[in-house]
Amino acid sequence: MRTILLLSIIPLSVFAWYWLFFRKFDPGAQGLTSSSRNLIFPFIEAYLYYKAAALKAAAAGSGAEDYIRRVLGQAAQDLPEGGEAVKVFNKFLLIMTAWSKKVDKNYKNKKSLILASKKLEADIDRLVPLCEQLGWKFKDNWR
Repeated sequence: MRTILLLSIIPLSVFAWYWLFFRKFDPGAQGLTSSSRNLIFPFIEAYLYYKAAALKAAAAGSGAEDYIRRVLGQAAQDLPEGGEAVKVFNKFLLIMTAWSKKVDKNYKNKKSLILASKKLEADIDRLVPLCEQLGWKFKDNWR
């Protein structure tokens, strides 16, 4: 049993060591470091995850807005200051916060939730070109 445990820990340790010390970011972003771009834009690419988690929080009674502010708001505080990518992330945070307020206000009204989700989709669609101008390439199946 010990041998199996030890053999499973070794590859995980090697992977963690490699990830911490040898990962490389995409070069050549305009007006920002590519590392900050790689920190910020995956949040936007994963907006459906945050949307689902916020809806789950609203269903549990803790509120969608509280979830968005707690998770994405904390991420915004941990970002490096300045740069176009940070401005795009702050727009994303405002979009998600506005959507979550509508969810909390109209949680029982399905029609209002559908309208809020359509507006969220439209707002995200307006952010995508800004991200791509800054060098981010969205995966084909990111939606």
